[in-house]
Amino acid sequence: MHDTEYCNLNGGMKKQLRDITLQVYKVNEKLARQNNAINTSMKLQYDQYYLRFWRHKKTG
Repeated sequence: MHDTEYCNLNGGMKKQLRDITLQVYKVNEKLARQNNAINTSMKLQYDQYYLRFWRHKKTG
């Protein structure tokens, strides 16, 4: 009986570990996409600032 309880407990813990691992993977995937979007947005803003600065400098 003890072995059966241990197997059930161990199986349940493995399932919880698998579920948590999947959740961590999904969160990491989402954060990576958000990080990429933020970096792209910042790069575009920098590029726009850089172009305005040099246009102003050439005409000024």
